[in-house]
Amino acid sequence: MINIGVTQRHLVLNSNDTYDALEITLSPYFIELNLSIVPIPSYFGSSNTDLEFDSWLQNHEIKGFLLSGGGDPFKVDTRYRLEDKVLSKAKLKRFPVFSICRGLERIVIHEGGQLINCLNHINATIDLSGDINGSVKCFHNLTISKLPDQFRVTSFSNDNLIESVAHKNLPWEGCMWHPERSVTRNLELDARLIKLFHG
Repeated sequence: MINIGVTQRHLVLNSNDTYDALEITLSPYFIELNLSIVPIPSYFGSSNTDLEFDSWLQNHEIKGFLLSGGGDPFKVDTRYRLEDKVLSKAKLKRFPVFSICRGLERIVIHEGGQLINCLNHINATIDLSGDINGSVKCFHNLTISKLPDQFRVTSFSNDNLIESVAHKNLPWEGCMWHPERSVTRNLELDARLIKLFHG
């Protein structure tokens, strides 16, 4: 099984206690694709942790990354800075990266694209067209208004919003929906993920 490092959302409880967290459905989804997700502590988004982060990646035999969903993609915190480190590392090592919802929004920001608000995509079933087809469940209120030149669109929604993309030169892909939440699997996306991480 291939180990992929996953960034985590922040949960704040009791007003000031912050926790790293992942959706419980994320692991079984990726296990079915023969991928083991290894949570990356947001601590590594702190300054002066680069050498520790490199050592952690090596010790955990990380061969790729997943940028998870949930949260504000514009909020500059330890998760935001960690994701910048992850993407820089992935670019340097040509590691595969998959991104879900906010994760894709972060890649767009990191690579110089732009986001705007959108309507009718929170808890909504969306029909896809393009390289990836089918119906998916969306939970986002932002959409890509300017896609960086180094990416191409792999699917649009029925209301013509960008729902998934792929990098033209690096093994990076992302989608705006949450495949781990879907009752019905999107076999086209599954096939792309298997090719992305397993070659």
